[in-house]
Amino acid sequence: ADPTIESRSGPVYNIMLQPVSNEISRIETEQDRINALYSLQFQEVATIDETNALATNFGIQRAPGVKATVVVFFFRFTRPNQPAVVRRGSLISNLDGTLQYIVQEDAIIDPTNAEAFFNAARRTYEVAVNALAVSPGENYNVPAFRIQTLVTANSDFDGVESRSPATGGSEQETQSAEVARIRQRFAGLNTGSIDGIKFVAANSFPEYVNDVAVIQPANVLFIRAPQTPALDVYIAGTNSETVRQSYVGIGGETQIILASPPAIVGSLIMSINGVVDVDAVIVPDSGIYAGSVRAQDTALLSSPLDAGDVATFSYDFNRLVFDVQQDYEPTSVGDSLLFGTDILVFQAEIAPITVEMSIRVASSFDVPRTTDQVQNVVLEYVNQNVFGFTLFPEQLREQILTTVQGVTSLDLQQFRRTDLSLRDVEIIEMDDNEISRLDDESFTLNIR
Repeated sequence: ADPTIESRSGPVYNIMLQPVSNEISRIETEQDRINALYSLQFQEVATIDETNALATNFGIQRAPGVKATVVVFFFRFTRPNQPAVVRRGSLISNLDGTLQYIVQEDAIIDPTNAEAFFNAARRTYEVAVNALAVSPGENYNVPAFRIQTLVTANSDFDGVESRSPATGGSEQETQSAEVARIRQRFAGLNTGSIDGIKFVAANSFPEYVNDVAVIQPANVLFIRAPQTPALDVYIAGTNSETVRQSYVGIGGETQIILASPPAIVGSLIMSINGVVDVDAVIVPDSGIYAGSVRAQDTALLSSPLDAGDVATFSYDFNRLVFDVQQDYEPTSVGDSLLFGTDILVFQAEIAPITVEMSIRVASSFDVPRTTDQVQNVVLEYVNQNVFGFTLFPEQLREQILTTVQGVTSLDLQQFRRTDLSLRDVEIIEMDDNEISRLDDESFTLNIR
């Protein structure tokens, strides 16, 4: 062959050889990608559609995200002469209209019984309704009193306001989180195993469930005394839902059993014969069923009921515990799930954490802004949604000093459990059924 002849140009090469080489290169690239899809590199190379297709093969659906919920009050300053109506589907929003919510139910202020809707503390006639964010997302979880605009005009009312935070909103599950659940699925293929029990809970409501712990009877944390084989399942996560309930007194009652446990403390709104009982509180069950659907949570009244008194009230409960419990019932998964074992679902035990610290802020930095940043770091570090987590005081100190600009020194005076502790500053280990939460009443941030 003559080496001076150019073999990579000309009509023969362009027509016959170059197309073949390009196709071979494309096929080789695709083959490499297919090999990666069947390896530990799956997460790096798979498209969202390919991830969803693989998840479907194992009965897993990508968590779509959750819409935030909130109770809002429609109010007017004058007594109505005709029915004042709130229509289901009405739109309300925050002040600038960027976050909108949809009213989920109809409500009416009856002019013939207007006193039952009168709030003496605010001097308004009002009615409470549930509202749902128009889209999923954490940005809809706004603090109290942020929702105050009537997007849908309603001449029957002077305004609307949210007196409690909007909660429960979450983003769509990320691709990496979905891949992680697919991998976990292989450990839970057998629903008659501990890993299988965990998988049932974690996969049923992935948008709410952060962690699952299974406590067996041999564990010291198992406090029930069942007559049959049993397991306790603890769920780290909350899906708050508002329940309305009424009760007619027979005389002398100071407590009313709540129909939907476990109830969320601090969420009770109680009225007796139309008069708000501001001192009524939720008393959670403290027995062996506390935090489960078998709990006997009660509403404690400020004074005994008379015969014929009508108590109307609303409160929030952790719907997630109820929903996961249904997945373990024989009608849902069959008697074969661990051979009819008594599986009871509990919400996570909360370990309150006391934190007290003193910081020095550089003179060139804004003190309120810096302290807010420090508090956010403390909240993010302490509020863990993982069972059995260990908190280290030095880790918190290091995170603040390295992530918050302007903090020149930090002295940690207290870092301990509020309920159980041996020293003011110590390493804190959670039990297998506990998650940590910053104790708001025991958090102190001093500026030096």
